[in-house]
This record gives sequence, C-alpha cells and structure tokens, in this order.
Amino acid sequence: LSSLFDDILGVVFATIGNEWQCGNLDIHKERQACQMCRRVMDRLRQLAKANNPRFTAIGGTLVEDHYELPTLMIEVALRDQGWNAMSLGTNLPVAAFCQAIDEHCPDLVWLSVSHVADPNQLVQSVNELWDQLDRKVPLIVGGRALTEELRREIRCTVHCDNIGQLEDFLQSYQRNRSGSE
Repeated sequence: LSSLFDDILGVVFATIGNEWQCGNLDIHKERQACQMCRRVMDRLRQLAKANNPRFTAIGGTLVEDHYELPTLMIEVALRDQGWNAMSLGTNLPVAAFCQAIDEHCPDLVWLSVSHVADPNQLVQSVNELWDQLDRKVPLIVGGRALTEELRREIRCTVHCDNIGQLEDFLQSYQRNRSGSE
C-alpha cells in the first residue's frame, strides 16, 4: 500500500491540486477524482481487515483541514498492518478528539495535516492533544502542510512524511509492544 499511496496517489493528487490552483483544471474534475479515490479507499478498507484487534487507532484532521483522502489512506494502511483503525473524519476540534480518545481508549492517535489556515492554532491544538494523551499512546503527525517550522513547535511521538514511514513505525511499535507483554 505504501507504494500505491506514496508513489501513485500522492503524486497524482499533488498534480491535480497544482493544475486546479493554476486554473488548468476545473474544480468538478478535482472533486470527481476525489470521489473515485474515495470509492477505492472504501473498497481497500473492506479488504484490509484488522487481524489483531488488540491494537486500536483513531485519527483524522483538525479544524479547517477538510482533506479526507490522506486520513483515509492512513486508516487503510493501519488496517493493512492488522490494526483496528478508524478515521474520525475531518475538520474536528481538539475537544472531539479528546472525547473519542476517552471513548475508544486507542493504542495510537494520528493527525493528518494537509491544510493549515492558522499555524498558531494548529500548534496550540496539536500540543493540547499531546497533553491529553497517556504517554503510552503515540501521537503520529504527518501531511504535506507540516512544515519544518511547524514540526519544531508541535509535540508528538513521530512525524511521518509518507505511508512507508508510518508502516515502519507500526512494525517497530508492534514488535516492542508484543515483546513487553
């Protein structure tokens, strides 16, 4: 999946986004491509059944970030690694994440950052979420809008630039958790 997501879909949607921003592609074409990809993600999610439900994960995007495909890719990648993963959706306030954490008691939380309307608000929100998490629960943050400056200011367990790095982290995490129990 990392090759499909990182090398194909990521590149295709970056190109589509650039073409749309430059005025070379109508918005309905961009939305149509997103809908087709959403259907593919739904099918991949069905195929990637969680085979180790003791590992649970939740995630999504924070307020003002409406990009759904990256968080769905993360959910599918986690499920492909055996996790019981659920994307909470997009454009969520930190309070919603905290409520979901209390409700689901996840082993891992992820944030996808594809759009940043207010960098200071993002830093504050991510750090607030970090402060709410049990230190045994990793917070993984990644996405195309996560600049070096933002990385320096936010608190998290790990930054992932792509799905391949996420898969590497998950394998290490599962090995360490399985060995310590």
